[in-house]
Amino acid sequence: MAAIVLLIVTTVASLVMPFAPRILETEVAKEKHYLFYAAFLLCMTGLLGMTITGDIFNVFVFLEISSLSSYSLISMGTRRSALMASYRYLVMGTIGSTFLLIGIGLAYMMTGTLNMVDLSERLPAVESSRTIRTAFAFLTVGISIKLALFPLHVWLPNAYAY
Repeated sequence: MAAIVLLIVTTVASLVMPFAPRILETEVAKEKHYLFYAAFLLCMTGLLGMTITGDIFNVFVFLEISSLSSYSLISMGTRRSALMASYRYLVMGTIGSTFLLIGIGLAYMMTGTLNMVDLSERLPAVESSRTIRTAFAFLTVGISIKLALFPLHVWLPNAYAY
């Protein structure tokens, strides 16, 4: 399954890159073009890393790499409103990341592992515990903010505009 997602992400990135120079001319200041490409590659690194890792904490780290580069990509717009959109995205993303990290910490506290295969084996033994339910609540809210699910999507329209 990971190979399919890797293929999809790299294919989409490969199809997008030939169009980047034309868009950059109108949307990003000339002196920031190299920053765009660096942030784009960091974003791809985060997406590909999330796909291939087998550790829930590493998923978090790669998600943060992808998120931080996305914040910088949005802020590169020529208008001041791009900075505000990026700032709102940063604030909501940080809140989501905090919820995710708390959920991961609680899951680790109860299972003693961060490996996803080990977690799948150890979670049934502690699934009725209040701590695990709290961990999943934190994970659900954190992921919902990161995915911009309703009603936690207030940052999304402005971020997509830039």
